[in-house]
Amino acid sequence: MELYILDGLFRRKILIEQFESLLWTERFNELGDFTAVLPATKANRVLFKPGLYFGLNKSDRIMKLETVEDSINDDGKESLTLTGRSLELILTYRNAWSANTALGD
Repeated sequence: MELYILDGLFRRKILIEQFESLLWTERFNELGDFTAVLPATKANRVLFKPGLYFGLNKSDRIMKLETVEDSINDDGKESLTLTGRSLELILTYRNAWSANTALGD
């Protein structure tokens, strides 16, 4: 699998090769999500900021990075854990999404 950072037009921009673990979950009726574990290098801390979009070569889904957390493996090795949800997340920010909003107004 090839994991890419996408640009503003959702084109492949940067290939991420150094991930240790990747879970890419696509769902039909719910938001998909992903979790990636990478080495905790200075370059990775600078590169991975919330708001980035990711694509996978074997998927047509786009995921948005939401959290970046430092963690320590069982071996004592420092790593970065990236988590996020699929692009359909933007639909939850619409005003009509709230149950309190009348659709006829």
